[in-house]
Amino acid sequence: MDEDLYQLQRMMTVVVSETCLHRRMPDDGAGPVLDALHLVGRLRAGLDRMEAELVLEARARRVTWRRIAEAFGVGGRAAAEQRARRLLLRTGG
Repeated sequence: MDEDLYQLQRMMTVVVSETCLHRRMPDDGAGPVLDALHLVGRLRAGLDRMEAELVLEARARRVTWRRIAEAFGVGGRAAAEQRARRLLLRTGG
């Protein structure tokens, strides 16, 4: 994943540099932006899988939903459980 993050950073640098230099890319020049968006999606999916696994492990270790909520930075137990359900549905966990 570190390599993916590095690759995304390089892609973003190219996209931002082109924007800052006010260079217009031809209509078919959206490749770098689309490649970066694709990579962000892959990274997000990987992070979702890791987060879901960590929630399952925390619950297996009898960590309370309140403590998981604190780690998530959400308001309480119900919000943490809802986020965990969404993660598990998205990741098939």
